[in-house]
Amino acid sequence: MLYGWQANIGFLDGLALAIDERGFVQTDMATAQSSVQGIYAIGEVAQRMHPCVPTAMADGVVAAKAIEKQLTGV
Repeated sequence: MLYGWQANIGFLDGLALAIDERGFVQTDMATAQSSVQGIYAIGEVAQRMHPCVPTAMADGVVAAKAIEKQLTGV
């Protein structure tokens, strides 16, 4: 199953996130953090790697670990 051939990011208009030339939210590859501190993007809006559900799920783990590190300082 594939997702995200076109980013559906209209609901993010007020956040001033950096968007790449393809129309997806730009993220740090190590953390999934967007250009705005504390906002993480995965899945259809970011298309960080291959556009498929398992990759989106794995990106969720990347983001969760980065958020945990940010909150706990560990």
